[in-house]
Amino acid sequence: TTPSTVLLGFDGDGVYTFDSQSGNTSLLFTRSNSMLTAMGVYSLCRDHEGNIWVATYTGGAFLMMPEENTTTQLRHREGVEPSLADDNVNAFCEPSKGELWIATDNGISIYHPTTNQYRQILTGNVVVSISATPEGVIAAGTYGNGMFLLDQRGQVVQHYLSSNSGLPSNYLSVVLFDTDRDLWVGNMDSQLVLLKHSDRSW
Repeated sequence: TTPSTVLLGFDGDGVYTFDSQSGNTSLLFTRSNSMLTAMGVYSLCRDHEGNIWVATYTGGAFLMMPEENTTTQLRHREGVEPSLADDNVNAFCEPSKGELWIATDNGISIYHPTTNQYRQILTGNVVVSISATPEGVIAAGTYGNGMFLLDQRGQVVQHYLSSNSGLPSNYLSVVLFDTDRDLWVGNMDSQLVLLKHSDRSW
């Protein structure tokens, strides 16, 4: 991809490229070119090596290497290690080079591509969104259990609920750190709140 190219993921229609200069769109990863077997695309991520990760509903995670025309699929396999925590994948983030955090309907899988090893955290939580600061503070938003702040080891630093914080709801849709390290949190009722970095106030 070029600096003018935007990747677009669609629930039910795979991944397209959009050229912001020409306005042209084209198919990139679909069933028709055998690059993607699950069409419910929930999130996209480009890692530090330029690889593209695709989060899908029911299909797990796909590592796409377009220039090599190869695809690697990560799936959940009951009773098998290493294995993805769940096949419903909602989001990614890469807090440090060489480690990908994969948010699923059964917690977060911390994946090391070089060793093909996983570490599971927040098991039992539907993690819908995940974001990290350059310093390695990770926010994980859940459907029904509020928001977790974690360190790079995956240890819980703070657990925010509507009962102990400024969260209006425990059912979240998105968490995102901005360039000032302030954290924006959206919920399923289309409400948006801000957690300030300076004093951790809402």
